[in-house]
Amino acid sequence: MICVSDKAIEEVALQIDFEPELIAHTSGSISLSALSRFKNHGVFYPLQTFSKAREVPLSNVPFCIEANTPENKTRLNILAGTLSEKIYGLDSEQRKQCHLAAVFANNFVNHLYVLAQQLLEEKNIPFDILKPLILETAQKVQQLAPGEAQTGPAFRNDIQVIEAHIEQLKSDKLEKLYRFVTASITEVSKSKPSEGSRIK
Repeated sequence: MICVSDKAIEEVALQIDFEPELIAHTSGSISLSALSRFKNHGVFYPLQTFSKAREVPLSNVPFCIEANTPENKTRLNILAGTLSEKIYGLDSEQRKQCHLAAVFANNFVNHLYVLAQQLLEEKNIPFDILKPLILETAQKVQQLAPGEAQTGPAFRNDIQVIEAHIEQLKSDKLEKLYRFVTASITEVSKSKPSEGSRIK
């Protein structure tokens, strides 16, 4: 199993000077073909975020499996089944799409937590105050589709609140981000501003 950064997979594979019984990498964004020099190869991708300081139980982690033959796929499925009940047979393009979606759902969202923490620190407010809200948002999408769970001033088309928020922001970068995300929420939720009421 090659468990290294995406950019190192091909380099590590080239250093293997024997024919493994079965070899797989664990990347969400690298194609199966990266290991095509080996007779038996596959992908064993756990779709989860991992940090050194936190242990993650694998029993609920989705494993995305791909292999160059049905037999090799079965072998990887059996291995995944010893770790988790959630096993998905996805080809390289499907897996790349999952990885892209995961960046939106996880990496981008966590970055917004960082920005939210910075905003709170400007007024000496602890980040803990947002944790119940963050938890409820995460729990809500376990039962509702994300579109059904959406709330907030952009979803309600509350122009007065939106413009007040923009006035509060002291950073041009944050203002651009706020405007962009607000416009995206408005578009996706098909909320139409009333005539003449546009964000300035």
